[in-house]
Amino acid sequence: MLVFGFAGLIFVGTLLLNTPWATKSGEPPGLLTALFTATSAVCVTGLVVVDTGTFWSTFGQAIILALIQFGGLGIMTSAAIFSVLLGRRIGLKERILIRESLNQVNVAGVVRLVRYIFIYTLTVEVFLLSSLPYAWRVTTTGRLISGTAFSMPFLPLITQALIFLVILLTTAILLVIGTLLFLVLEFSHALAPFSVSVKLL
Repeated sequence: MLVFGFAGLIFVGTLLLNTPWATKSGEPPGLLTALFTATSAVCVTGLVVVDTGTFWSTFGQAIILALIQFGGLGIMTSAAIFSVLLGRRIGLKERILIRESLNQVNVAGVVRLVRYIFIYTLTVEVFLLSSLPYAWRVTTTGRLISGTAFSMPFLPLITQALIFLVILLTTAILLVIGTLLFLVLEFSHALAPFSVSVKLL
């Protein structure tokens, strides 16, 4: 079921990307390019065969972003989030599928876990989106600065230090929060067979 879900998402993404509206040139990119891009987006690999910013139109980039979002969260998790937002009741069959997709032991609590995943994902994405103006700078030559190992001789030293500090702080926060959430959520589930010392490791 999960395999068919991912395959279906890739199929739909390929069809949408292989349209004239998905590229800035107004011509279909070709089936292989669309398939590779859709598969890479759903699997969140980061691999591309064309430059995303210059080749794909706003519509195409939106499709790629949606595929990354659905692929990153998972098919069943995304479906469960929509059900929760719409107020629909999630049945036992759906709960079992969610449990399998999230690699949980018990069915109980999977809907609550989906809510936590949604809130955590939304919080992190909003925080990172709001921090982009401070973490990245576009120069007059169009170069985009990102990452922790880069050279920025065209920026003042204080600006370089602030950007580097934001990147380090964001990385530290994500690592700490991610580790703590995993420990709390999986303490009695995936980590249950291990001793406390092993769990902390």
